[in-house]
Amino acid sequence: MSSYATIDRVVRTKVFTSRSLGVLGICLGVVAFLVALPPIETRTELWPFLFGILALLLGVFAFTRGEKRVGGAAAVLGIVGGVMGALAIQSSSAKLDQVFTASLIASMLVFATPLTFAAIGGIFSERSGVVNIGLEGMMLMGAFWGIWGADKTGSWVGGLVIAMVSGGLLALVHAFLPSTCAPTRSSEGRRSTSSRSASRGTSSSSSTTARTCPSASRRSRT
Repeated sequence: MSSYATIDRVVRTKVFTSRSLGVLGICLGVVAFLVALPPIETRTELWPFLFGILALLLGVFAFTRGEKRVGGAAAVLGIVGGVMGALAIQSSSAKLDQVFTASLIASMLVFATPLTFAAIGGIFSERSGVVNIGLEGMMLMGAFWGIWGADKTGSWVGGLVIAMVSGGLLALVHAFLPSTCAPTRSSEGRRSTSSRSASRGTSSSSSTTARTCPSASRRSRT
């Protein structure tokens, strides 16, 4: 009996929570649109509306239980997924087969990968207290010199190494200038990080001192 009670407690406290139900609603909202696309490609509006309504109900439940972000996302995706699925059904199967192909999905993954890498870099920069707005420039720098290095060395390994070095050098410039020469963005990033930590009830030092370039300070002395 104790093992059954433990399982029941775990199921109630870990599985059937407001957040987990909200996440389930988000998944159902996505499914409401996917069921109308190949390879499933249902031709009735029942399934998109059914999954959309379930996602909406789960989102409202999670929203009213305190999970406002997850619940709101589930409710919005439920409505959008149901409507988009119903609109996709209005198109013919031949047109859907022409548009939604394996090459389309592969292209989505290829083009989304650099954006994902840039987003991960932005997360690390934000957590460190620096608002990095030069991520795209660093990626373009690495891409240009990577192609140049692969052409000159005749090896993709050499191009990859040169791309890493060039991107790292540009990142080093960005790390040096804001921290040494009038760190406006760095100070703002640290202040925003300190305010978030204080709002969570954690103690953090929010004092930031503006520094200037060594050359500028020497010129001011003379």
